[in-house]
Amino acid sequence: MSASKPSAPKPVTAGRTTTKRSRATAAAAPSSVPPTTADGLVALALVDRALAASGLSRADLVAALSTPGVLVTLVCDTEGLAGTLLDLLETGVLLGRPVERIPASRLRLQPGLTEYLSDHGDLSRPEHQVAVLDLSGDLLPSFVLDALARAVRCGLPVLAVGGRDEVPEALRLGANLVLDLGLPDPAIVAAAICHLCGADRAEALAAIRGAGLSVERLVPDDLAAAIRPGLPLPAIVATLAHLAEERAADAEGSTTGSGDKGRGGAAGPARTSTPSKPVVDVILPEPPATGRLLAETLPGMGRARDWAMDLAADLRSWRAGTLAWSQTSSRILLAGPPGTGKTTFARALCNSLDLPLHVTSGAQWLRGSHLGHVLDAMTEAFAAAVAAAPVILFIDEADAIGMRRPIGEPHADYWNTIVNRLLELMDGAVRAEGVVIVGATNRPGHLDPALLRSGRWERQIEIPLPDRAALAAILAHHLGTDLAAVVATAPDEEKEPAAFAPGTDVSTSAPAAAALLPLARLATGLSGADVERLVREGRGAARRAGRTLAWADVEERLRGMRPRLSPELRRGLAVHEAGHAVVAHTLGFGVPARLTIDNGRPFTEIPEEEMVPETSARFERTLAMLLAGRAAEEIVLDEASAASGGSGSSDLARATRLALAMETRCGLGRERPLVFRDGERAEVLLLADSPLARNVAARLDEALVLARQTLLARRTVLDRLTDALLAAGALEDAEIAALLGEAGSA
Repeated sequence: MSASKPSAPKPVTAGRTTTKRSRATAAAAPSSVPPTTADGLVALALVDRALAASGLSRADLVAALSTPGVLVTLVCDTEGLAGTLLDLLETGVLLGRPVERIPASRLRLQPGLTEYLSDHGDLSRPEHQVAVLDLSGDLLPSFVLDALARAVRCGLPVLAVGGRDEVPEALRLGANLVLDLGLPDPAIVAAAICHLCGADRAEALAAIRGAGLSVERLVPDDLAAAIRPGLPLPAIVATLAHLAEERAADAEGSTTGSGDKGRGGAAGPARTSTPSKPVVDVILPEPPATGRLLAETLPGMGRARDWAMDLAADLRSWRAGTLAWSQTSSRILLAGPPGTGKTTFARALCNSLDLPLHVTSGAQWLRGSHLGHVLDAMTEAFAAAVAAAPVILFIDEADAIGMRRPIGEPHADYWNTIVNRLLELMDGAVRAEGVVIVGATNRPGHLDPALLRSGRWERQIEIPLPDRAALAAILAHHLGTDLAAVVATAPDEEKEPAAFAPGTDVSTSAPAAAALLPLARLATGLSGADVERLVREGRGAARRAGRTLAWADVEERLRGMRPRLSPELRRGLAVHEAGHAVVAHTLGFGVPARLTIDNGRPFTEIPEEEMVPETSARFERTLAMLLAGRAAEEIVLDEASAASGGSGSSDLARATRLALAMETRCGLGRERPLVFRDGERAEVLLLADSPLARNVAARLDEALVLARQTLLARRTVLDRLTDALLAAGALEDAEIAALLGEAGSA
C-alpha cells in the first residue's frame, strides 16, 4: 500500500498538435551548452528539428521532463542515436542542466513508503531525475508497460527512447509528447562541420552534395570519428563518404539473411557485418589475497555454495584426468529477487574455480534489430566460451529469452527460433569440455521448460533475500577495514559481550558479525545490493565529514529505509502478518522463516515444503492461509483494510487465482469438474455474475471462515506474536517458533 500518490501530470503539448508557449515556459528555456562532438551536435539538431515541426521548442521539452508522470517518447531512425541522446540528457546538454538518469526497469516500488528506491540511489531530487526507458537495450517490449507504470508511481517524468521498430504503439498513443527524429540531412551534418571545424557552412553543404554523400546511412560513431577539429573539409567529407559506403555494404549483407523482428521471420544466411560491441565481457580471476570474493565464503548463498564446492572438487579430478567432463555438474540456474547476489556469486565462482568469467545477458543478445543479429550474438557468446575453455559463461537475465509459443501466435517464429538456437548452443557446449554455464534470472517461470532439462540448466537454485545472519555477514563484508571502527562505536545497549571478549580481532572474527546483528535486524527484507549501497552512502558521508565510518552512519541509513508509519498502520501490519503466521503454522505449512513489517515490505515468508498431493483439502488450507491476514484484521481491529489486495501479486489476487484454477483447470470444480477451461480467459467471467464467479466467491468465503475459526481458537498466539512483531519490527524462524510454542501451551 502507498501512503501518498504522485501529483497528476500537468498537461503537455503532444507532438501532433501546436500550442502557444506561456511566459513561464519561455522563462524555463535551457541554457545553451553545445555538445563537443559531432554526434552530439547532430542528435541535438534532430531533437530541435522535431520540436520545431510540432511548433515547440526545447523549453517545452524541459517543462515536460520536469513534470511527474509525463511520458516523452523519442523515435529514432538512426542506429545508436538513443545512446547519444541519453548521454546528452545525463551531461546536461539536452535540458540545460545535469539530470540523473534512472533506468525505469530497476525501479522497485516500496509499499507503504512515500518515496521509492532504485538500484541507482534514492529519489531525493525528483526535479533533476528522469526515468529512462531505453528501448534499444534496456527493456524488452513485454516489460515496457510494467516499467513505465513503476516510474509513474514513483512520481518521475519518463523518457522513452528507441528505434522506429522498437517503440511499442502504446508508448506512441499514450505519450504526452512524441518526437519523431527522422534521419540526419546534409544541412544538419554541414552545420556540425561548421561548428567544430570552422568551415564555411555553405561550402560544407556543397562538398557533401558534390560527393553524393548518403548522410542518412551514418551512425553516431561515424560522425564523431570523422568530424574533428583540425581536419580539412575534403578529408572530412571523404571519410564520411567511405563510412557511408561501408554501412551500405553491411546493410546489403544483412538484409538477405535476417528476418524482421516485428514480423517474426526465421534466420537466414550469416550476416557480413559484425556487432559494434563485444557480446561478452571477460573477467579474470583475482590473484589470491585477503578479502577477495570466494564462493565458499559468500554469505547467503546456501545450496549454490554447496554446488560450487562440489564443482571445484570435480574440476580438480577433471584436470587430473581421473574424471570425464560429462560426469561433472557444470550447469546451474540461479533464481531470486533482484539484488540477492546472483552476479556477485558468478564473480566469486570465478575466483574459487580459478577460471575466467565470460559475462553476457539475454537482454544484450536481444538488442539486435533483426533476428539474424540476435542469433549471431548468441552464437558468438558460446563460441568465445568454447574457444577459451576452461571458462565460466555467465548468462544474466536468462528469462529475456522467454519460451516457445504455439504456431499462429504473434511473433511465434521469432521467439521459437531464438529458444531453439539457445537449446542447440547449450547442447553443443556439452560436447565442448570445460564450459561451465551459469544462468541468472528474477523470473524462472518465464523460461522455456526445455532449457531446464538434463544437460542444460539441470540445477535450479533459489537465492532468497538474506536472513538476519546472512545480512550481518554481508554487512561485515562491505564494511571491510571499517568494521572494527563501526563495532567499537556501537551504543552500549547494542553491544553483545561475546563479541568483545579480550583479545578478539573484530576485523576477522565470527563474533564481529554477531555484533552487527542489531543492524541486520533493521536491514530485514533488504537485499545484499541494498546493504552495499547503504554502507557506501554512509562511508561517503563520513568521508565528507573528515572522519571514519561509525555505527550511527549505517544505523541512520537503515532507519531511513523504514517507512514513516502511524502507530495504527504499523499495528495493522503486525496483526496482518501475525495472522498469516499463526494460520500457516496451525494448518500444517510449518513455522514461517521470517516476519517483517518494516523496510516498506511487510511479508510473511513460508518455508519451501516438500512435494505434497494437491488435493481439494490442501488447496482449501492454502486459501485460508492467504486470507488469514484479512481475517486477523477483522478479529483484532474489527474491520479489514485493503492490505490483502491491491495488486496482481497480493494475497487476495493469489487466492482468487487459486480458487479459479480449482474450478477451471485442476479438475476440482463444483460444477463440471472434468471440463478443462483456460484460466486466463476464465478470469473475464469473474467480472459478471456468472456461476463460475459465484463458485469462486463461495470458495473464498469458506476459506475466510476457516482462517477466522483458526485464529479465534489461537487468539492468545495471535496477540503474543503481534506484540513481539510490533516490538522487534522483524522476527525469524527460531523466535517465531519459540513464540508459537509458548503461546500454544498457554
